[in-house]
Amino acid sequence: MLSAMYLITYIECICLILVQIIMFLYIKVLLLPLESTVEEMRKQYRRLSILVHPDKNPDDRESAQKAFDILKKAIEMLEDPEHRARIQLIYEEAKSRTDKLIADKRKAQKKESGEKVVLLEDDPEYYEKLLWMNRVKILAERERKRKMLAEREVEDKKRAHLEKQELLERKKAETEWQKNYEESRDCRVNSWKDFQKKKKGRVGNQGLRMPKHRAEAREH
Repeated sequence: MLSAMYLITYIECICLILVQIIMFLYIKVLLLPLESTVEEMRKQYRRLSILVHPDKNPDDRESAQKAFDILKKAIEMLEDPEHRARIQLIYEEAKSRTDKLIADKRKAQKKESGEKVVLLEDDPEYYEKLLWMNRVKILAERERKRKMLAEREVEDKKRAHLEKQELLERKKAETEWQKNYEESRDCRVNSWKDFQKKKKGRVGNQGLRMPKHRAEAREH
């Protein structure tokens, strides 16, 4: 049976992956390849936004407005250097991974048959699907790693906090003990002096004990 915490973590992870995928989709919204430059994206945005502007489409203003808003959101996100850099890194890693898999497969089949082989991955449409799958896989891997590092950081902070609290409690106890020791010093000294006086008094009385008087016998 799934625990609530596992389910929450799983849903959170999926949502974050979807956010990353949306960034790729925004480029698709602009009808551009992933490797497009920012300037190319801006030019395409201006061209498409004019085409779908609600004023240009009075017969279906509501749908046109939705399309216009999506285009605007797309260019805003894609102009963000951080988001764009993240997309570029994932795209390059996915392409490198995909090309290597295809090269290894081609090499293995050629070695087996001794002839040049044509792979399913040579089809541009299939290649694009494979590339997309690898992007999603990389996103999932990165999110899983980010989650793990975040959890480890929380545990490290929690452990450091507990160690700090223990140290503070230990110092507090030592300070309290030292304070009590100093405050009871005079009491201990006075008690010792009183004890010494009583001891000397007992010794003095024993040494100077008066002799008992003995009555003399009288003659009759």
